[in-house]
Amino acid sequence: PDSRVHYFESSGNAVLRDGWHPDAAYVFFDCGVHGAVNYVHAHADALSIEFSSDGVAWIVDPGTYTYTKDPELRDYFRSTAAHNTVVINGLSQAVTAGPFSWSHVPETTFRRLHMTDGETIAEGEHNGYERLVPPVRHSRACHLLKRAEESATTSYVMLRDAIWTVGAAHAQLRFHLPPDCRASNDGRCVRVSHVSGKELTIATWKLEADGTLSPLPIQREMGWVSACYGQRESAVILTAEIDAVGNQTLITVLVPSRPGEDLDLEALSKQESQCIGANR
Repeated sequence: PDSRVHYFESSGNAVLRDGWHPDAAYVFFDCGVHGAVNYVHAHADALSIEFSSDGVAWIVDPGTYTYTKDPELRDYFRSTAAHNTVVINGLSQAVTAGPFSWSHVPETTFRRLHMTDGETIAEGEHNGYERLVPPVRHSRACHLLKRAEESATTSYVMLRDAIWTVGAAHAQLRFHLPPDCRASNDGRCVRVSHVSGKELTIATWKLEADGTLSPLPIQREMGWVSACYGQRESAVILTAEIDAVGNQTLITVLVPSRPGEDLDLEALSKQESQCIGANR
């Protein structure tokens, strides 16, 4: 194909790539409507991402698993917590009303798609949490950038998650790893290891009012991934969270890396803060 970036208007989804070779970086960004045909197969997954690079699926969609066999797991797999996005106050963006129906669904708006030689940006927002008191709105900008180092073989992802509210809110950022990945925390970031020996480094910061970045701890918990209907495997979920009043912004980098590579995360965070300043 001629293009490495495309926005699919009918579905509302964006695809970002840095090439078409087997090890190319790939991001799927969900900015579409809640679902079709009365939302029977919909999930509460607005602004969720998937990320693959170096031939490894690093951040994955956990799937569906079941329809009617287990109501609790049915609701879990279609909840916001089971996707790679932000959960507010422990609630889903959409409210279920049965195994194939919803009583409240969000409206998702795709804001823009912009590409330069070294960076691609897709941005969207949803109003699923405006039902809360006070209302909360979530917007996300997804950046796919080329690393400046000549030794770098692939691009990396930066996310800017903005939480808009006048009151207090608990925001939790969630990333679902596949079953063939493990995660370890070295204090300033999380290193994800694939069975092939390849690695992904993840770090999250809170953007302060003065423009500085404060690192947020990333926690691990166990969840599920269902690669096909009726089957599930345990897998790691990475989370970062804040309790705050008023508007907040979280910055996350997901950087494919070589085993033992010492990444300059501060430089990456400064580059992201510059991107934020240029694109607000």
